[in-house]
Amino acid sequence: MPIRKRRQSPPKFTNYRNYRPYLRIDCLYSCAYCEIFETELNGEYSFHIDHYWPKSVHRFAGLKNVYSNLLYTCETCNSIFKKAFFPSVIERLAGKIVLNPFKHDVDAHIDRSKPEWKSKDPFGQFNIELFHLDSFRNCRKRSLRIQSQRMLKNSILDLRRIEDDIRKARGAGRRDLVFRLKTARNECLEVISDAKWLLGRKHGKEDFRR
Repeated sequence: MPIRKRRQSPPKFTNYRNYRPYLRIDCLYSCAYCEIFETELNGEYSFHIDHYWPKSVHRFAGLKNVYSNLLYTCETCNSIFKKAFFPSVIERLAGKIVLNPFKHDVDAHIDRSKPEWKSKDPFGQFNIELFHLDSFRNCRKRSLRIQSQRMLKNSILDLRRIEDDIRKARGAGRRDLVFRLKTARNECLEVISDAKWLLGRKHGKEDFRR
């Protein structure tokens, strides 16, 4: 996955909290670090705004309300794991850099092709350890997400076939068959709705990779 681009262009605010709606969209309603979705936790209330360059570090105080320094993250990654971490020169040389999806190509450092993420280099290993990206909870949620993606894909294909069958049944004057097919279509739409919700797509147009 290439480096993400911020698509939102919010006005300048003097309080960084006002950027929250824009950050939610740019971060795809998920944590910028562990990629857990709002729908997999307790909604947006379980998410914080993280200052990539910590606002508590004096040299970065001027970035407190700068949009490009803000990330939408889950409470755990922000308050428990990252906190106000800022690597020293020695730590940076050792690969202890927090991967920012808007600054780094995360896939160059972490293999995310399966539910169990694996490091490719010291940078990836550091982030996996810092954010517990290989925890049972995270792997389990990713696995369920993949299942939901498959369910969504198959249900969309089923829906297309049902719609085609409805048109044919109408053309043949088969009202009884049309009724049964409409019932099947409604059931299929319910499955699609549930799968989209599980994938965090309740907001509609965003295309989620995982």
